[in-house]
Amino acid sequence: MKQGIINFIILLLTILTFVISGCTKPGWVMQESGTDNRLTGVWMSNENNGTAVGDRGLILKTTDGGGTWISQESGTEEYLWGVRFSDSMNGWIVGEGSTILHTIDGGCTWNKQSNTAPDLIESVFCLNKDTAWAVGFCTIMRTMDGGETWTRQRISITTDIWDIFFVNADTGTAVGGWCRSNPPKPYFGGYILHTTNGGVNWNIQRYDTTIYGFYGVFFTDANTGTVVGADGTILQTNNGGVTWIKQTSETTIDLKDVFFNDADTGTIIGGTINSIKGGTVLRTSDGGRTWIKQIIPTQYALYKVCFTDANTGTVVGTKGTILRTATGGEHSLGIYRAIIRDNKSKR
Repeated sequence: MKQGIINFIILLLTILTFVISGCTKPGWVMQESGTDNRLTGVWMSNENNGTAVGDRGLILKTTDGGGTWISQESGTEEYLWGVRFSDSMNGWIVGEGSTILHTIDGGCTWNKQSNTAPDLIESVFCLNKDTAWAVGFCTIMRTMDGGETWTRQRISITTDIWDIFFVNADTGTAVGGWCRSNPPKPYFGGYILHTTNGGVNWNIQRYDTTIYGFYGVFFTDANTGTVVGADGTILQTNNGGVTWIKQTSETTIDLKDVFFNDADTGTIIGGTINSIKGGTVLRTSDGGRTWIKQIIPTQYALYKVCFTDANTGTVVGTKGTILRTATGGEHSLGIYRAIIRDNKSKR
């Protein structure tokens, strides 16, 4: 009994020592990007290899999980907005000045592809090395030959298309609207578009005149998807977009991007579009029924998020911000649990 009390006191003192010294494993940590340029796109092909893009033709590449980010030659001074890979070798970058860049060597080199795009291309989604979609002002384009040719698809709206996601070659969703620098009502509004034939036809599933726009979309299967937008808007569907139900975010920050690892685990990031401030990260572990705000080491606005598994994620934003987590964004108390288990085993 006496020895048990002594062990318990030792355990409490040990835990207190770790708390005082701040020896918890942090949720989100800042990585050194080497730039003050705004970063607006990121994609990690795996835990170690990734690409981030941003203003003035900036491309950064990492091969060590963000321990170091190395600047690459882009061949352009245009602002780059989006990056996505279909596998470890093949990917695209899109941006202003009708820019579409393509790589077949894992991002070591990038080559410009000719296209009929508008001046501003916001985002790109690739299903495989041959099939991809790019979206921008009043435009959705598709390639089926690795970007050798890009064909515009017909849409019925005249606004920005901010993001796009396909669950297979036929079924896709695109979202859009205005940003805060565009005209006020009645010209703004958020749009959700849907296709079941690869984009040959796009139908308006939702038009919301109460907000500026929808900025990010992610589906975990053909029925289940999440859309995020201005003023803390989160919408979810469980029937392929036939109905969209508003979820509680408890924020009025503009939400810019959403990423799910599985049906339950997802992350949303954001920041006010017309301000460098307001960075926020929200996390769900119950499929979006509840969203919990996470602690982050910055207040700068965040633009894109990418996870390679449920725990390992990267976020980019204003002023060269790159955040990295190995704990799903949560502060880990695993070391405390290890101490407790070890103490119990000695009893």
